[in-house]
Amino acid sequence: MKLGKHTAETQKVICNQNLFTIIIDYDGNTFVEQLLCDNQEHALNKWLSIFSESKLVDLIELNELESQLKEDNDLILLNGMKNIWCTSVLLKKGLGLIHVIQTER
Repeated sequence: MKLGKHTAETQKVICNQNLFTIIIDYDGNTFVEQLLCDNQEHALNKWLSIFSESKLVDLIELNELESQLKEDNDLILLNGMKNIWCTSVLLKKGLGLIHVIQTER
């Protein structure tokens, strides 16, 4: 398949997805990624696989991050907000605050 050409099924999947922005504040740094996904949980899991490939945190921190998110993936809808969730992880350099924001397409 050539780049830029999509089957009808691929276009249907893309059209049914929303844009999610994942923001993590950790150790004085802010990491931002945007993804097309069906829901906020899928976006967080997809982000985790991208983040793990980025080498922005060491392997020990990455394993701990993955473990905490898979074990206790409680995205909390922010009070009074629509389509903004938050969760946190405790890693060796402190608290990591993760926000997931859905943007309608």
